[in-house]
Amino acid sequence: MEEDTKKQPDGSFKYYRFNRFYALIVVAAILAALILFVLLALCVSPQRSPLADYEWSASDKYDAELYPTLTVAPDGRFKIMQVSDLHILSGGALDRKSLDFVGRAIDAAKPDLLVVTGDLSLAADNAYAFSVWNDFVSEKGVKWAFVFGNHDSTGYADKTRLCKLLGDFSGCLFRQGPTNLADGRYDYMLGNYQILLADADGQTLFSLIFMDSGEKGKKGDGRHATFTDSQVAWYEWLVNGTNAEAGKTVKSMAFFHIPLPQYALAADAAGRDSVEGLEESIYVGKRDSGLFDSMKRLGSTVATFCGHDHENTFALDYEGLKLCYGGSAGYTTHGRAKFKCVRIVELDVFEERFTTEILFEKELD
Repeated sequence: MEEDTKKQPDGSFKYYRFNRFYALIVVAAILAALILFVLLALCVSPQRSPLADYEWSASDKYDAELYPTLTVAPDGRFKIMQVSDLHILSGGALDRKSLDFVGRAIDAAKPDLLVVTGDLSLAADNAYAFSVWNDFVSEKGVKWAFVFGNHDSTGYADKTRLCKLLGDFSGCLFRQGPTNLADGRYDYMLGNYQILLADADGQTLFSLIFMDSGEKGKKGDGRHATFTDSQVAWYEWLVNGTNAEAGKTVKSMAFFHIPLPQYALAADAAGRDSVEGLEESIYVGKRDSGLFDSMKRLGSTVATFCGHDHENTFALDYEGLKLCYGGSAGYTTHGRAKFKCVRIVELDVFEERFTTEILFEKELD
């Protein structure tokens, strides 16, 4: 027991007894309540939605009508803006700063399509964060595509719920794709699909391929997931089917979140100290899925585009492909302000040529 005193109006002192034991009980109760709150937050069941029943098989017949088709301009020009790693939280001040930048970039570049290469959200209420983005892009009147990053589905809504939400957004060209490409290694690998670019007669001229690069790695992967064997087989099936239906080799670009191991090899081959746009480490899975080798062998994919490493913005030629980073456009996440950016891709589908460059926010000021 300890005693405390308090002076009375008559000048005398009244003694109060303070029990340290009761104080410890109060502190323990507060700590217990905090721990319980955290445990409940961690144990909340993810919001799930039923998946459309589409189990892919290599024996399936390719059907272009399953995929969205966009008509290119008569001159064959088509412009893409890659937006990556926005990490939207709740629509607060920093989110508004990110969206203001993207909005000004859209006004300046006037893209035909926005491609979000993952980590659109880093929120517990990730479904709400996705809605914040959709409201914004709907006002801009631009069609958009999306691939999952490693953070998008770590909130209350899992990938199944987000697939349903994305499917309900007007102007969003995302497709859930096959449900059986995870090979038992991961919970889900969803959002593997393509968008076809065609002329006014509907003739396929170019293909944009979107793939889920996963989240956390499993045994043998290292820190990050890698594409599964089934995804690589699906990619080959998609490319071969597209070519067969078009009667020619249709050139393509591939979009995903986590870079391929070849991004690191390309930087090494070029000499890392001399690579413009290499500002941080290249974070890749340890296991090589073989996707890059398939791309080389089939001769369709001319370039790949990823996000994930927020300050990296390089585009390097490596073994016949151009490997491109999209940087980060988000102010709620790490990465210095001077590197906030989007990537612009200008296609000429008739000539099968393209140019690409990074557009930094500082260039719009």
